Amino acid sequence: MDAQNLILHRQSSELPINNGAEFGMELAHGIRDFVERKLAPLRIAVAQLEAKNALLQAEIAAHKSVRYKGVYKDTCEYNEGDLVTMHGSLFHANRTTKMIPGDGSKDWQLCVKKGRDGRDVSK
Repeated sequence: MDAQNLILHRQSSELPINNGAEFGMELAHGIRDFVERKLAPLRIAVAQLEAKNALLQAEIAAHKSVRYKGVYKDTCEYNEGDLVTMHGSLFHANRTTKMIPGDGSKDWQLCVKKGRDGRDVSK
């Protein structure tokens, strides 16, 4: 019996409340049962969302990401997916490498070639 029904039952009952502690325990159990019934669907929904989140996190981890690492530095090692600029061009690392971009190595892929310096062509 939930708390609301317990109170209504006690109010309509001809039996006197002989033991306040007993009524308090009944009321506490009624409240607990009511809360548990209301929380049960929420617990199921949270568990489903957590499972879905775990699947999405695994899917994200399985995909390679692209990270811009700034201007190429010969002291750095670059990982697959890293992007660097060098002499105005943008390169993508195809694998972990310390090779210099643009030297013909298969470790790097030219993404964007440097354009001409901006000059007013009408002059």
